[in-house]
Amino acid sequence: MNVDKITALFESGEREKAVEILENFVSSKEKLTQKTVNAYVTLLEFKFKMGLDCSKEVTVLESIDEDDLWGFAFFMLGLYFEKDKNKEKAQSYFKLFNERVNDPEQFAENLGYPDEWKRIEKEYISAKNDDSSDLFIKCNFGENIETLFENEQIYVLCEGFVEEVNSGGFEAYFSTDYSKHCVKTAEYLEKYKSRIYPRMLRKAIGLFPEGFDFSDPITTEAYLDEHEKILDKFEKLEEKIYESTEDIDAILEYIKEQIE
Repeated sequence: MNVDKITALFESGEREKAVEILENFVSSKEKLTQKTVNAYVTLLEFKFKMGLDCSKEVTVLESIDEDDLWGFAFFMLGLYFEKDKNKEKAQSYFKLFNERVNDPEQFAENLGYPDEWKRIEKEYISAKNDDSSDLFIKCNFGENIETLFENEQIYVLCEGFVEEVNSGGFEAYFSTDYSKHCVKTAEYLEKYKSRIYPRMLRKAIGLFPEGFDFSDPITTEAYLDEHEKILDKFEKLEEKIYESTEDIDAILEYIKEQIE
């Protein structure tokens, strides 16, 4: 089996055929060899890109000792768990990718994922590589925010909003668990004298129907999928943020200092 040839087949548009070849290959093997593992990693990538169920491939790869996996496997597992809303697992695999690859940025670029790695490095590696990292993990990146004390909640929600809107815009923010608390987040940012961020957040919230229930990010995403014109309005709000000279980092640092 030549993975490069199958990848070329996939990239030429014959995606289903490439997946079929790989599935036939792995199903014919009773033992896991390096070639089989590579086939599972490639299958995971192909199915992930096609929006297909790749839970079988993930289960197999998670059963393999980490020392027998290579960097790209960790990268794809991270993407899978991020999409599955399990950010704690996603972070653990992205960190393994970062640790095991000599030049992760170049590696990701060579594989065609330069933009994804820039976002991942900022969100999962650099931004969380400090004393506050346990707060994000403890609350599973906003999903269980109630596990934190009030000042910790304020910091995580404000930091989470700023990171998401600066890396992926409002569309990315409203797909996260942080957005369940978007109204409170605007209030917190106003309390600590931020000007542009809470104002744009309130405007973004105002694009939804009055009384919209933000408690389920999946429902929020579905609403945005049905009302794509909102995304154009999001872009205008994002431009205001990106053009701002407000020192939001100093504000976030001050909020962080309030944690006892």
